[in-house]
Amino acid sequence: MPAAKRGTIMERFRATLRLPEFQVLLFCFCCVLFGWPLLLIVDQKHNETIFIYLFMVWGLIVLGLFLIARSLDLTDSDEIKHGNINV
Repeated sequence: MPAAKRGTIMERFRATLRLPEFQVLLFCFCCVLFGWPLLLIVDQKHNETIFIYLFMVWGLIVLGLFLIARSLDLTDSDEIKHGNINV
């Protein structure tokens, strides 16, 4: 994949992460992942399965929050570079 094409995909991904609507959707999705009915579906005989499930979901949520914070930080540093900051 050409470098120019890769840059546009990353910019669209960063723009999506910055959208408040996407962040609300992500929050609702995370609430569903940790919801009580979904935890009841997991086999109750094996506690390690529930532990692994919760740990993996928690890790994905932390990764998502990191990516959102990183995309917002890049926006702030771009504004500072170009002198578009209003204090």
